[in-house]
Amino acid sequence: MHQGIQALKCKEIDAFISIGNTGALLTLSKLSLNLIPGITRPALIALMPTRKNPVAVVDLGANVACKPHLLVEFAEMGVAFQRTRSIENPTVGILNIGNEEVKGTQEIRQAHAHIAQKAKAAPDKIPHFLGNVESHDVFEGKVDVLVTEGFSGNIFLKTAEATSSFLLHEIKSSLKKEKGIVESLESQFGHEGYPGALLIGCDGLVMKCHSYSDSRAIL
Repeated sequence: MHQGIQALKCKEIDAFISIGNTGALLTLSKLSLNLIPGITRPALIALMPTRKNPVAVVDLGANVACKPHLLVEFAEMGVAFQRTRSIENPTVGILNIGNEEVKGTQEIRQAHAHIAQKAKAAPDKIPHFLGNVESHDVFEGKVDVLVTEGFSGNIFLKTAEATSSFLLHEIKSSLKKEKGIVESLESQFGHEGYPGALLIGCDGLVMKCHSYSDSRAIL
């Protein structure tokens, strides 16, 4: 892992993909790679399927505890990421237990206020802030960028993956003869189609994949 990150730093490779320990990968990346100007903490981002376009979720576990200003950075990086996918004016929301501004922890409420202020002051960086969103809003495709601290983000991701895996297993059991339908569902909802998270904020392309990723996921 260290050799790979050093090779990335020296521009000997274009990207580094790891299925190893997340903490070690984050630490090596932070120590070896420069941060993008304006970013104080890198974060993990990944796409998840919704009824509409895939949503970019950030952070997925790089930062378990976050100060409000970090969530502003996450929102900006999420917008920039979605713009690389030709979504020019991404909508942004904060994962919370309710839509009201008063919901959530003190840090989340402060982050809400900071992101709203940033959206007004710099709409080029955060063009559309929709406020708090609940989990069901996310899968309805209400936002293009979902902002959360790493603790909740990691639980959100793994819960969604586990639920998807369970449903696919049940569907496959019921439709064993309908191979085409099963393959279509697997390609859309199977974790192999969304195998890893990008470490954004560092000057280098680093991807963290699940430790149980198979050859299909890596390819």
